[in-house]
Amino acid sequence: HAPQMRLAAPSPRIAAEVRFVSSSAIGVWPMAADADDARDELVVVVAGDLLVDPRLWPWLRDRGREVLIATTSGTAPECLGCVRRSRLPELARGYGALPPVVSLREFPTYSKNHRGEVPYHLLPVATDDAAAAGWRVLLDYVDKRTKDLPATYFDPWLENPLVRVFAATPITPNQITLATTVLGFIVAWLFATGMLRIGILLAIVVEVLDGVDGKLARIKHQTSKVGELEHVMDTIYELSWYLGLGWHLSSA
Repeated sequence: HAPQMRLAAPSPRIAAEVRFVSSSAIGVWPMAADADDARDELVVVVAGDLLVDPRLWPWLRDRGREVLIATTSGTAPECLGCVRRSRLPELARGYGALPPVVSLREFPTYSKNHRGEVPYHLLPVATDDAAAAGWRVLLDYVDKRTKDLPATYFDPWLENPLVRVFAATPITPNQITLATTVLGFIVAWLFATGMLRIGILLAIVVEVLDGVDGKLARIKHQTSKVGELEHVMDTIYELSWYLGLGWHLSSA
């Protein structure tokens, strides 16, 4: 018997209608041809085990022509690309030539959002080893390219395991941001009352959590306007640390 699958509800951020169509075929192209229920002539086909760079989706959307994407030049393309509906049956039977192929290496790697060079990724994830490699790719992708020394050499050792844990839970990035802000002001209170050792340890926790919410937002696609205010709150509670230390030292 075929295994039963429970499909997650579409994200509320998706405005278009989402329809699930089942197929008994085996293989990406036969499944695409068997379950074809699209209204447009040009459709996007993607294998379910691919970890796809988010920047490829708008690129495919704007092509307006058939194209498949390969990881490197001269290799067989992955099952990701735009294909005309009329060609799906012949591709499913293995007939006819494949659409034109574009290599990931042809895409510019500079990312304005990351403020640096970020190679495109397209990775089949069908084994435990591939899943581990996929997590390394994801954590590298969501990392900023311009960072201070602690954020470069210290924070990732603690941030990345926390991101992996929170990614599998309903915890949202905004909740992490709120908790970090509250802890930040608690640090100021600890400094002001002379509990410097505890305050320093908690400040380190705040430093780590300050990087977790942004990475989690990018992995879970939950970036928001509220999250953009995080930098303002960071500045306020970090300045309150100096005020707390000043209050303590002036009364010592």
